[in-house]
Amino acid sequence: MSHLFLNKDVYSCILDEQESVHVVKVLRLKEGDAITVTNGNGIVVSAQITKADHRKCGYKIIEEQKLNKRSAARIHIAIAPTKNIDRMEWLVEKCTEFGIDAFSFVLTEHSERKNLPVAKLEKTAFAAIKQSGQPFLPHFSELLSFTAFLQSDFSDYDYKLIACLDEAPKSTILKLVQPAKSCLVLIGPEGDFTQQEVRSAVEKGFVKISLGNSILRTETAAIASCHILNLIQE
Repeated sequence: MSHLFLNKDVYSCILDEQESVHVVKVLRLKEGDAITVTNGNGIVVSAQITKADHRKCGYKIIEEQKLNKRSAARIHIAIAPTKNIDRMEWLVEKCTEFGIDAFSFVLTEHSERKNLPVAKLEKTAFAAIKQSGQPFLPHFSELLSFTAFLQSDFSDYDYKLIACLDEAPKSTILKLVQPAKSCLVLIGPEGDFTQQEVRSAVEKGFVKISLGNSILRTETAAIASCHILNLIQE
């Protein structure tokens, strides 16, 4: 596969300056070289460079592929953001490489971060789809309070799971989730959810799960959940 680039207006046949610099200055591609361009929403085109300009790199479309919809087995991670933004960028990068469909961010009682630069995380996802060849960018939701998040409509998900550390008997993703089914997993902060938060989620139809005997960092729990769900679908 040729080098992959992102252009939300794929039919404009002009890459933005950031992508153009990567083409011309970093990869040193020239006119006539083949590239692949995606809009991050299911359209992927094979193209040929027509103008190797580091400000506005032009291309012509050779072949087009349309993926009209995402897989039915959607993966949605809802997470309490970590205090360290670098750890959030890392989890977004890795989950995007695994093909996650959506991120939600929730403010819990034990949350360490009260605000979140979502635009910065979206840029991380842009780079990750280029690395992994994913045709879809994940959807990002703004930070919501835990209560507001639970009021959202998740009726179109086959499974709604909450990973928590309480001692009550819990199942696992592998035991619960079947292939070709959509799943939303709620991941708590370093101090875990409060008992009341867990009860509130269960009242809204979430099922408690365990991610194993080890106590995982927030970002590790998110990546592990995404990876397990990805493997179930393969």
